[in-house]
Amino acid sequence: MQFPENQGGINHSGRSFRDLGGLILERTGTIELAGASGVVNAFIRRADNGVEMTFPAANADLYAGTVFTPKPRSIGNGVPSPASAAWYGSDAMTIQNVLAIGFRDVFTSNTFSRIRVENLSFDANPGEGRYAFKVEGSYDSSSFLNLHVWPYGTAGTSAITGDNTLGYRRGGALQFIGQNDGTEIDGLFAAYYDNNLYLGGSSTKVGRAWVEHFKTDGGNVGVIVENAYDIQIAQLQIFGQDKPLRINGGRGSSLSISQLHIENPGNGGVRIESGNLFLGTATSRGITQGYVLEVLDPETRLSGRWFDDSPASSDVGYAPAGWTSEKLAGFEFIVTQRGGATSRPDGTYVWVGNVIGNPQITPDAAGFLRLPTTGEFFTVVGGQYMSNIIGGYGGRRITLLFTDTRQAVYHADTVNLKPNSKGDFLPNPGSILELIYDGANSAWREISRTL
Repeated sequence: MQFPENQGGINHSGRSFRDLGGLILERTGTIELAGASGVVNAFIRRADNGVEMTFPAANADLYAGTVFTPKPRSIGNGVPSPASAAWYGSDAMTIQNVLAIGFRDVFTSNTFSRIRVENLSFDANPGEGRYAFKVEGSYDSSSFLNLHVWPYGTAGTSAITGDNTLGYRRGGALQFIGQNDGTEIDGLFAAYYDNNLYLGGSSTKVGRAWVEHFKTDGGNVGVIVENAYDIQIAQLQIFGQDKPLRINGGRGSSLSISQLHIENPGNGGVRIESGNLFLGTATSRGITQGYVLEVLDPETRLSGRWFDDSPASSDVGYAPAGWTSEKLAGFEFIVTQRGGATSRPDGTYVWVGNVIGNPQITPDAAGFLRLPTTGEFFTVVGGQYMSNIIGGYGGRRITLLFTDTRQAVYHADTVNLKPNSKGDFLPNPGSILELIYDGANSAWREISRTL
């Protein structure tokens, strides 16, 4: 099916088809949208040689064909535009109030202008490594509003037999890369895809987005931010998912989220491979394994406040070697159910940067107490004496709360601890020792003690 354009020139007017009702589209066909054309108020289902697709589908291969294909604009009489002009393609096309079920692909747009997609719902199965709805480089105030992606066919596929009657879909749901010139993206909902939402490129701005997946293993990812320079999200909610949010924007890139909520994922909360994360307020709960926040690049910067209400079976966070406190100057964790800081065999440590909630640390068998990268107040747990504190830098002040009489600080045995003239520190449960690091002499010096 082709929706033709007016042949009057580059800034042509097309045709809009309204109130189509039920529309059957062959798996080998597509709806070709030229400039200023559109489809409004339609229910589109796939067919094969005139036979409508039935649900639940027997296997994933039955999802086939493409619903909408934007057509590069012409210079008139059907003659294609020069390559430079064709970039801007189907100028001012419209898709509004449409439900499409049973296809492999729904829509792919590459550097087209003034597109308006509003109230589009679909059930597609693009397959591994592909996205059912893909927009790259839209220009001149395009808008994508209220996109609802859900397995309406209520069918599993042969590759995932027995998963859930909701029917998980292979591949990705929504992908936006490099939006420009005031493009508006808002009201996104995607569920039960391997990856529900992908954001990349530069200057992409999103209003509200909600993603979910009840299968909390198998590697599905709620939101991927990748190769991205400036991504801004007003409100992001992630429920379930094996991996809720993965960020690999590249060093120096920024992801800003005004409100973030993560609940009941399978494997951790946010993983940052590269790039900066600037939050307004983040909340999380039900993270039972992995890290609430995992940072792998020492150049990553964080800001904002994070409230976590997850059980003690998960770790607050992970920091890379070489990460310094100035990268966290405006960031604060507030935890309610645990502190949770332990050393790792590879020499890196669970990170508890700026945690409110008395993070806990334990001396190792040699008496070395290894501090997280940031933080000032720590609870010492375990029954081992201390001979060395690792993690000091010039001027760093720490306060240690002791919980056991065996956590002694013996003057004669210490490597870099310099108790004051009162000598050995023999704590009781509840004792406090305050220290400051003397960078010039590589030693911790006592400020005060409370037994």
